[in-house]
Amino acid sequence: MRVGSRGIVLLVCVLPAVVAGGARAGTAKSTAVRTADAAIRQLNAERAATGIPGRIVENRAWSERCLEHARWMQRNHLVQHEETPGTPMYSPAGVWAASRAVLSGGYPWTTHGTPWDSAPMHLAQLLSPQLRRMGVGLFRGWACATTLPGYGRGRAHRNVVYAYPSGHTLARWREHANEAPFTPQRFVGIDPAQATGPYLLVFADGPWLSSPESPTLQLASLTGPEGEVEVRFIDHSSPDVGPYLPAGSGMVIPVHPLRRGTTYTATVILASRTSRISHTWSFVTRG
Repeated sequence: MRVGSRGIVLLVCVLPAVVAGGARAGTAKSTAVRTADAAIRQLNAERAATGIPGRIVENRAWSERCLEHARWMQRNHLVQHEETPGTPMYSPAGVWAASRAVLSGGYPWTTHGTPWDSAPMHLAQLLSPQLRRMGVGLFRGWACATTLPGYGRGRAHRNVVYAYPSGHTLARWREHANEAPFTPQRFVGIDPAQATGPYLLVFADGPWLSSPESPTLQLASLTGPEGEVEVRFIDHSSPDVGPYLPAGSGMVIPVHPLRRGTTYTATVILASRTSRISHTWSFVTRG
């Protein structure tokens, strides 16, 4: 494990057996994207659909470096945040990208999702409103997307909270999160092998991110047609999951799968020493 310049620990990604992505149930057939520009457009659209600022711009130098590492991963059939000197396709550019990106192997980035759709800690790094610039390298289904060097200060001029999924984005009704080095649910008393409801991601944005202590998740609830749904939550202040998450972010995890084609309403409270915000939103699960 490595720690980035913003204190976020780099994630060890895995092969497609445990990192899901691709077409989303209930949507039109997805198509694999093959360029950095297309990948960033898809991510910007996904962010904007939920209200998260979607104005990420490409850094072409970072994309070229990420492409070098994607080629190295494909050639050596390894997904890791380093390159071993002397191995085929080894390059200093690839080494730079490997230590600053989320990685995936063997599963494509598509018009309807990233390779990290079932990897919530990875996805949180990509959806964070603080992410402003990135590079993407895609090679034969292997993906490298920089996160750490592209973070900036909060975009909003006032304290706000964003949530995913929300807005026009349909939520999966059942999720089997699986990522390395672990899945977050194990730290809130849910068996890592258990399928849950969709991971709900929340992000603080605005001036309170610059305070000595970023806002933390104080309370979370979820209701549906049959009443309150059991949830657990965890955030960036957790000693286990926290180092992998952007500042001011957290996760709400329904303990059991939800109902298909159903509207749910979630509420969270985030608070810092100087500010406290209650945020409520609704989402619909796929039919």
